[in-house]
Amino acid sequence: MSHNPRNNPKADVIRSDRNEPVINDDFVAFAEDCSCAVYPVRVRPHKALVENAVKPLYRSVYFNMRMVFFSLDEFNIAIIFPCLISMKG
Repeated sequence: MSHNPRNNPKADVIRSDRNEPVINDDFVAFAEDCSCAVYPVRVRPHKALVENAVKPLYRSVYFNMRMVFFSLDEFNIAIIFPCLISMKG
């Protein structure tokens, strides 16, 4: 089975256009040969707001990871407890 040896799909877009991007003819022919369609889409934007909201939780969980847990319940409590305290504050 043939495959696209390229590992950079951005190279298959000749001209970027929001409404009608132009795709490399060879790539379109390859896709048709494989009975596939090429539908270029925009890359989703980076979710910095979400990552900044998750960062304090991530840090508090990893801080508690330095402890030794002997059961899953102990582990879950160690993760959930700091979250409950920060929600009250």
